[in-house]
Amino acid sequence: MRLRRFTVPLVVLTFLLVACSSEPASPSAEPSATGPGESASSVEPVRSGSARIGIGGWSIAYVPTAIVIDRLNELGYEIEAIETGGTSAQMQAATQGELEITSVSAAATMTAIDAGLDSRFFLTRNLNEFVFVAKSEFTSCASLSGQRVAIHAQTDITGLLTLEWFKTNCPDAEPNIQIVEGSENRLAGLLQDQLDASPVDIGDAIQLERERPGEFTVLAAFVDEFPVLQGVYAASPTWLADNEQLVKDFIRLHLEVWAEFYADPTSILAKAEELLPEIDPDVLALLAEEYADQEIFPPDGDLQEEQTQYTLDFFAEAANFTNVGGFEDVADRSYLDAVLGAQ
Repeated sequence: MRLRRFTVPLVVLTFLLVACSSEPASPSAEPSATGPGESASSVEPVRSGSARIGIGGWSIAYVPTAIVIDRLNELGYEIEAIETGGTSAQMQAATQGELEITSVSAAATMTAIDAGLDSRFFLTRNLNEFVFVAKSEFTSCASLSGQRVAIHAQTDITGLLTLEWFKTNCPDAEPNIQIVEGSENRLAGLLQDQLDASPVDIGDAIQLERERPGEFTVLAAFVDEFPVLQGVYAASPTWLADNEQLVKDFIRLHLEVWAEFYADPTSILAKAEELLPEIDPDVLALLAEEYADQEIFPPDGDLQEEQTQYTLDFFAEAANFTNVGGFEDVADRSYLDAVLGAQ
């Protein structure tokens, strides 16, 4: 899999955003279906076309996409995964034309679209996987008043979910909110006694318990309390139209890899161990099982209008959206529907 790291200064998105563009892929016939574990390149016509995909940082949630990228390259595409080092950097890279496909949270993508980025969700990457953890001495949100609570950003999913949780359950609490980008960095802050509480993804919650058993507790499962979209794949409408076959193959292969994963969660472990050598293989196996149990990856590609609208409405007020308000402002299900209809 082609991989490079791309970094840009963390700057505020402006209203003068540049839409992503790319050379269109050559048209070709619809692909024939492949069975689980069967090499797509052995039965399908050679494709052409390219894309640079933003990756916020390798984690278990990105492993299926890494497998998809390998399979797309086997088909003849030139797909490059680019680590951007954070949400802000990835969205800035998209505005500068350095990426064709982004993969950050729905909240961050909606915020960028509202600010002027010409982009639309075309596939859900994963559902809300965050839990809110705190040192065991804190037993409620009210007890966290004055304590160090880290979020990714005020307008990103972790910040908005956390602030809404406090508002709903203990409106008088005044936690000391700190900005720490990346679940893995908030995990490190908790382990080093630099933080008292934080939303982290399921994987980091499992690692936290393994490294410090009994020292932390889960105060809220955001996956249950707030059924919002989390990670989404998005691209400009022009690029999507110009690269229709690539987009459909991207979607189709994700559906295949996710189906293989739910049939056998160990199917992603070889790739996970390659991408995440710093994580104990036993932990990776636990993470895979937990992701399967929680159905974090959407088997049908998701992007249901009702849930997308719920997500948009949830974030709209907090992020002060002024230019987006409905499903069609942020999403395009036509490519996903075409793939599902061909199955």
